Amino acid sequence: MIKRIVTLALSTVLLLAVTTMLTGAQVASHRAGNDKSARRVVPVDCKDDMDCFIRAAQTCQRAKMSGTSSLFIFGVTITSRGATLIRGGSLDACKVYMRSERVEVKIDEELTQQLIANGMTRQELVQKQREATRMAHEMDGMDGTCVFKTKVYLALLKKWHGGASSTSDWKLGQCQGRMFSGNRLKLKVKP
Repeated sequence: MIKRIVTLALSTVLLLAVTTMLTGAQVASHRAGNDKSARRVVPVDCKDDMDCFIRAAQTCQRAKMSGTSSLFIFGVTITSRGATLIRGGSLDACKVYMRSERVEVKIDEELTQQLIANGMTRQELVQKQREATRMAHEMDGMDGTCVFKTKVYLALLKKWHGGASSTSDWKLGQCQGRMFSGNRLKLKVKP
Protein backbone atom coordinates (compact mmCIF):
# COMPACT_ATOMS: atom_id res chain seq x y z
CA MET A 1 0.00 0.00 0.00
CA ILE A 2 2.80 2.44 0.89
CA LYS A 3 4.46 1.73 -2.45
CA ARG A 4 1.32 2.78 -4.29
CA ILE A 5 0.85 5.87 -2.13
CA VAL A 6 4.38 7.16 -2.61
CA THR A 7 4.37 6.25 -6.31
CA LEU A 8 1.07 8.06 -6.84
CA ALA A 9 2.19 11.06 -4.85
CA LEU A 10 5.54 11.44 -6.59
CA SER A 11 4.01 10.74 -9.99
CA THR A 12 1.37 13.40 -9.73
CA VAL A 13 2.76 16.06 -7.42
CA LEU A 14 4.69 17.85 -10.11
CA LEU A 15 1.67 18.21 -12.36
CA LEU A 16 -0.62 19.11 -9.48
CA ALA A 17 1.89 21.57 -8.09
CA VAL A 18 2.14 23.30 -11.43
CA THR A 19 -1.62 23.81 -11.46
CA THR A 20 -1.48 25.57 -8.11
CA MET A 21 1.34 27.86 -9.21
CA LEU A 22 -0.27 29.27 -12.33
CA THR A 23 -0.73 33.07 -12.65
CA GLY A 24 0.17 35.89 -15.08
CA ALA A 25 -0.34 39.02 -17.20
CA GLN A 26 1.58 41.11 -19.73
CA VAL A 27 2.92 44.57 -20.32
CA ALA A 28 4.33 46.11 -23.44
CA SER A 29 7.50 48.09 -23.18
CA HIS A 30 8.90 50.41 -25.77
CA ARG A 31 12.51 50.50 -26.74
CA ALA A 32 13.97 53.27 -28.80
CA GLY A 33 15.60 52.14 -32.05
CA ASN A 34 17.89 54.08 -34.30
CA ASP A 35 15.18 56.16 -35.92
CA LYS A 36 12.04 54.41 -34.82
CA SER A 37 10.63 52.93 -31.67
CA ALA A 38 10.41 49.14 -31.49
CA ARG A 39 7.73 47.46 -29.41
CA ARG A 40 8.79 44.56 -27.25
CA VAL A 41 6.42 42.43 -25.21
CA VAL A 42 7.73 41.72 -21.73
CA PRO A 43 6.06 39.00 -19.67
CA VAL A 44 4.70 40.16 -16.36
CA ASP A 45 5.63 38.24 -13.23
CA CYS A 46 2.34 37.70 -11.42
CA LYS A 47 4.00 35.84 -8.54
CA ASP A 48 1.09 33.94 -6.92
CA ASP A 49 -1.86 35.89 -8.34
CA MET A 50 -4.04 33.42 -10.24
CA ASP A 51 -6.47 36.14 -11.32
CA CYS A 52 -3.58 37.94 -13.02
CA PHE A 53 -2.62 34.77 -14.88
CA ILE A 54 -6.20 34.09 -15.95
CA ARG A 55 -6.42 37.62 -17.38
CA ALA A 56 -3.26 36.99 -19.39
CA ALA A 57 -4.52 33.63 -20.61
CA GLN A 58 -7.69 35.18 -22.03
CA THR A 59 -5.62 36.46 -24.96
CA CYS A 60 -2.55 34.21 -24.46
CA GLN A 61 -0.44 37.16 -23.41
CA ARG A 62 3.09 36.43 -22.27
CA ALA A 63 3.15 35.88 -18.51
CA LYS A 64 5.23 34.11 -15.90
CA MET A 65 4.82 32.81 -12.39
CA SER A 66 6.88 30.94 -9.89
CA GLY A 67 5.86 29.51 -6.60
CA THR A 68 5.83 26.63 -4.16
CA SER A 69 3.05 24.21 -3.40
CA SER A 70 2.67 21.16 -1.18
CA LEU A 71 0.59 18.04 -1.40
CA PHE A 72 -0.09 15.79 1.59
CA ILE A 73 -1.33 12.35 0.66
CA PHE A 74 -1.57 9.34 2.96
CA GLY A 75 1.29 10.31 5.23
CA VAL A 76 3.65 11.67 2.59
CA THR A 77 4.24 15.39 2.03
CA ILE A 78 5.62 16.44 -1.33
CA THR A 79 6.66 20.05 -1.85
CA SER A 80 7.44 21.40 -5.30
CA ARG A 81 8.93 24.73 -6.37
CA GLY A 82 8.71 25.67 -10.02
CA ALA A 83 7.73 28.11 -12.73
CA THR A 84 5.03 28.39 -15.38
CA LEU A 85 5.11 30.68 -18.40
CA ILE A 86 2.57 31.57 -21.03
CA ARG A 87 4.87 31.89 -24.01
CA GLY A 88 2.24 33.40 -26.23
CA GLY A 89 -0.15 32.23 -28.86
CA SER A 90 -3.33 33.63 -30.33
CA LEU A 91 -6.94 34.00 -29.38
CA ASP A 92 -7.36 30.38 -30.49
CA ALA A 93 -4.43 28.65 -28.72
CA CYS A 94 -1.96 29.26 -25.89
CA LYS A 95 1.56 27.84 -25.59
CA VAL A 96 2.48 27.15 -21.95
CA TYR A 97 5.87 26.11 -20.54
CA MET A 98 6.30 24.53 -17.09
CA ARG A 99 9.45 23.65 -15.15
CA SER A 100 10.05 22.08 -11.76
CA GLU A 101 12.94 23.66 -9.88
CA ARG A 102 12.97 21.57 -6.69
CA VAL A 103 10.90 18.68 -5.33
CA GLU A 104 11.10 17.50 -1.71
CA VAL A 105 9.40 14.51 -0.09
CA LYS A 106 8.93 13.63 3.57
CA ILE A 107 7.24 10.67 5.22
CA ASP A 108 5.37 11.90 8.31
CA GLU A 109 5.75 10.52 11.83
CA GLU A 110 2.32 8.85 11.96
CA LEU A 111 3.06 6.83 8.83
CA THR A 112 6.52 6.06 10.21
CA GLN A 113 4.94 4.62 13.37
CA GLN A 114 2.48 2.54 11.32
CA LEU A 115 5.31 1.11 9.22
CA ILE A 116 7.30 0.23 12.34
CA ALA A 117 4.21 -1.43 13.83
CA ASN A 118 3.99 -3.51 10.64
CA GLY A 119 7.57 -4.73 11.01
CA MET A 120 9.74 -2.18 9.22
CA THR A 121 12.89 -1.20 11.10
CA ARG A 122 14.04 2.40 11.69
CA GLN A 123 17.04 1.69 9.49
CA GLU A 124 14.78 0.54 6.64
CA LEU A 125 12.65 3.66 7.09
CA VAL A 126 15.69 5.92 6.93
CA GLN A 127 16.76 4.14 3.74
CA LYS A 128 13.28 4.54 2.22
CA GLN A 129 13.26 8.26 3.10
CA ARG A 130 16.64 8.63 1.39
CA GLU A 131 15.37 6.74 -1.66
CA ALA A 132 12.22 8.88 -1.78
CA THR A 133 14.33 12.05 -1.50
CA ARG A 134 16.68 10.90 -4.27
CA MET A 135 13.76 10.05 -6.52
CA ALA A 136 12.03 13.36 -5.79
CA HIS A 137 15.20 15.20 -6.76
CA GLU A 138 15.14 13.33 -10.09
CA MET A 139 12.05 15.44 -10.78
CA ASP A 140 14.11 18.62 -10.32
CA GLY A 141 14.37 20.33 -13.67
CA MET A 142 11.53 18.40 -15.30
CA ASP A 143 9.85 20.56 -17.87
CA GLY A 144 7.36 20.47 -20.66
CA THR A 145 5.35 22.54 -23.08
CA CYS A 146 1.64 22.34 -23.83
CA VAL A 147 -0.52 23.96 -26.46
CA PHE A 148 -4.13 24.38 -25.36
CA LYS A 149 -7.13 25.84 -27.10
CA THR A 150 -7.56 29.13 -25.29
CA LYS A 151 -11.08 28.39 -24.03
CA VAL A 152 -9.98 25.00 -22.74
CA TYR A 153 -6.97 26.51 -20.97
CA LEU A 154 -9.11 29.21 -19.36
CA ALA A 155 -11.53 26.56 -18.10
CA LEU A 156 -8.62 24.56 -16.66
CA LEU A 157 -7.16 27.62 -14.93
CA LYS A 158 -10.51 28.41 -13.35
CA LYS A 159 -10.93 24.77 -12.29
CA TRP A 160 -7.43 24.74 -10.76
CA HIS A 161 -8.05 28.09 -9.08
CA GLY A 162 -11.11 26.50 -7.48
CA GLY A 163 -8.91 23.75 -6.04
CA ALA A 164 -9.81 20.89 -8.38
CA SER A 165 -7.23 19.22 -10.60
CA SER A 166 -6.39 15.92 -12.22
CA THR A 167 -3.42 14.57 -14.12
CA SER A 168 -5.86 13.88 -16.96
CA ASP A 169 -6.32 17.66 -17.34
CA TRP A 170 -3.10 17.71 -19.37
CA LYS A 171 -4.66 15.39 -21.96
CA LEU A 172 -6.81 18.33 -23.06
CA GLY A 173 -3.74 19.94 -24.62
CA GLN A 174 -0.90 18.81 -26.82
CA CYS A 175 1.84 18.31 -24.23
CA GLN A 176 5.40 17.14 -24.64
CA GLY A 177 8.57 17.07 -22.62
CA ARG A 178 10.00 15.12 -19.72
CA MET A 179 7.26 16.35 -17.37
CA PHE A 180 4.67 14.54 -19.48
CA SER A 181 6.59 11.41 -20.40
CA GLY A 182 5.72 8.03 -18.97
CA ASN A 183 8.92 8.10 -16.93
CA ARG A 184 7.27 8.73 -13.58
CA LEU A 185 9.06 7.99 -10.37
CA LYS A 186 8.40 4.74 -8.56
CA LEU A 187 9.38 4.01 -5.00
CA LYS A 188 9.44 0.39 -3.84
CA VAL A 189 8.42 0.07 -0.20
CA LYS A 190 7.73 -3.37 1.23
CA PRO A 191 4.89 -3.37 3.78
